[in-house]
Amino acid sequence: MIKEEEVGTAPLRERIEAASKCQEKGYPLGFHFDPLIYHEGWEKEYQGTIDQLFKKNDPKRVVWISLGGFRYPPKLKAVAEDRFPKNQNIS
Repeated sequence: MIKEEEVGTAPLRERIEAASKCQEKGYPLGFHFDPLIYHEGWEKEYQGTIDQLFKKNDPKRVVWISLGGFRYPPKLKAVAEDRFPKNQNIS
């Protein structure tokens, strides 16, 4: 999903490693899953992400996890469809 929907961003393993380094330095962690994207196998993939997070980070030192839906002004839909014609998750 990251390769398809978050082009140009760090892979999940790099993000988790960065969070781990911050936690090692004493920073509290917060994770935002925003937007959650419904796709085939979403439950297994999100569960796997959480499992990876807590293998590398102490869950007792995670101060929040937030979940959000995909939202945008109605006029932006046409812009997104024009820029990302292959994306099936815009509607």
